[in-house]
Amino acid sequence: MDKTPEIDVFGDLPESSSAERDKAAKDDPREWARFLAKTIDFSLAQILTFVTVFLLSFGYGIVFVGLMGWPFDESLLTGPIFMGVYLLLHAVLFVFAEAFCISVFGGTPGKTLMGIRVASVTGRRLGFGSSLKRSFSSVMAGLGFGIPILNLITMIYQYNKLTSDGAVFWDKVDSLQYLTHPVAAWRWVIAIGAFVLIRIIELSGQFL
Repeated sequence: MDKTPEIDVFGDLPESSSAERDKAAKDDPREWARFLAKTIDFSLAQILTFVTVFLLSFGYGIVFVGLMGWPFDESLLTGPIFMGVYLLLHAVLFVFAEAFCISVFGGTPGKTLMGIRVASVTGRRLGFGSSLKRSFSSVMAGLGFGIPILNLITMIYQYNKLTSDGAVFWDKVDSLQYLTHPVAAWRWVIAIGAFVLIRIIELSGQFL
């Protein structure tokens, strides 16, 4: 019998003992739900990164090229240096965006879809500081800052950690609660479809 509590995504959580929470998490860590939720959120944050890069490029063109007469070097927007800066910027923006969503709404689009909620030990929403620490830790140790190959290694390691212990270390930041509940099949269909679409877009981008 599933003893995982049903929760209101945007409401306060029912209080439960630390032992009950740890046992429930270890019995059913729902690692694939967490993986899909994080992948969807990390990919959605690309929108924010694209907008930021566009605004920075536009500002550079207006101020430094248009007003100051600096040459416009197209190589700045291509190559490994640009990709490195882009990945770092995306990781930073995602950390702040996820922390904001968790502290204000108690979840993110991906987490809401997969029935996942992050909260304080009292059942209330995390403060922004705690959310920020948690998000940074998950991006660093769980996603490897989105760096290819490195992120695969970190995800495999943390997957094994989650399945064996029922939690990863950022679940324990400021004694937060990472609670989940089963979701309908249609949510899984949407999440898996989104994951496949994300992979197709990423692969297509490599050949453009």
